[in-house]
Amino acid sequence: MTSTSAATAARHSSVRPVDQPLAWVGADRILLDDTSRFGLRRKVIARRGEPMDVEVWLEAFSRQLAVSSERLHCWLVERDEYWFLWIVWKENGR
Repeated sequence: MTSTSAATAARHSSVRPVDQPLAWVGADRILLDDTSRFGLRRKVIARRGEPMDVEVWLEAFSRQLAVSSERLHCWLVERDEYWFLWIVWKENGR
């Protein structure tokens, strides 16, 4: 995913506040789980203090969604004591 596409996806998303997650998974909080108007599936996971293991999350989503890990794109951002992991992919593979 190009940086322009990533910036656009981040700007037009509705990521929940870290104190109101959709779900907790251990120390991690799922803040976004949606599909953009362009068919881009997006998940955002946050952890306070230290970055999460990106490979573990990619492996979990790859198995759960039956999506090859090559089709998953991700980036990790640190902001205000939290690490945010964005994972995105297209359902139809384009």
